Amino acid sequence: LKGAYNVIPFMAMAMQLPIFSMVLGQMAGAFKYDPANIGQMLLPVEPSRFHFQYSFYSDPTNPQDHFLVKKFFEVFSSTLIKMGGFFSRPYGDWAAQVYAKATAYKAIVKETKAVLDPDNIMNPGKLDL
Repeated sequence: LKGAYNVIPFMAMAMQLPIFSMVLGQMAGAFKYDPANIGQMLLPVEPSRFHFQYSFYSDPTNPQDHFLVKKFFEVFSSTLIKMGGFFSRPYGDWAAQVYAKATAYKAIVKETKAVLDPDNIMNPGKLDL
């Protein structure tokens, strides 16, 4: 494995995971990314629902490798969101994509943040709220 990594943490139903893995393999081939550099972690949450995580390793001293992994990470993240992977901690580029699909979730997060952080000093502008 290499010295840097990007992580995609999300929740999914057990039946979705084989499909996600198949798409991941196809995308790895399209990006010419070695699947041996993809880490996976599975944590059961409920009988049929899991917290899952993919890690994409790259060489931070190699700009070309680092750029390739970043693009692969971005494209695959977006694909997971479109396919129904649930990002319970949306931030950065994920926030707008997740909230566009889950407006009720965004409203709850926004209300909760207003109660816990009425002066908006924690992560202002980072959660796309």
